[in-house]
Amino acid sequence: MYPEALIRFVVSRTTPLSADRARSFLQDQIPPAVYRNPLGDHDFWVNTPVSKTLLPAFFREVQLPLSKAAYYLIAEQMLPEEIPTEVKNKLDRMAESFGIERLVMAETALP
Repeated sequence: MYPEALIRFVVSRTTPLSADRARSFLQDQIPPAVYRNPLGDHDFWVNTPVSKTLLPAFFREVQLPLSKAAYYLIAEQMLPEEIPTEVKNKLDRMAESFGIERLVMAETALP
């Protein structure tokens, strides 16, 4: 989970004023090293059931009702560099099996 993507998600569905509240909550809940480098190899992500604990509390804090079934919408706000490599690899394999061109790779390769 990429903190800045969560903040962008909240702002996209509320107001820019929500960004400070969202950022403050995440900085209080996520260890500093994880917050600074969320894609690093951290035990926090392995040991924390984010969808059961962090995300429900986060959405309550920012007063944005969002069910667990709708968490996939957060991905809309993710930048390519915020997506973990293992996720990119799995998506690429899925795209290959369906004969779909890898758009993210093609877009980032343009000058």
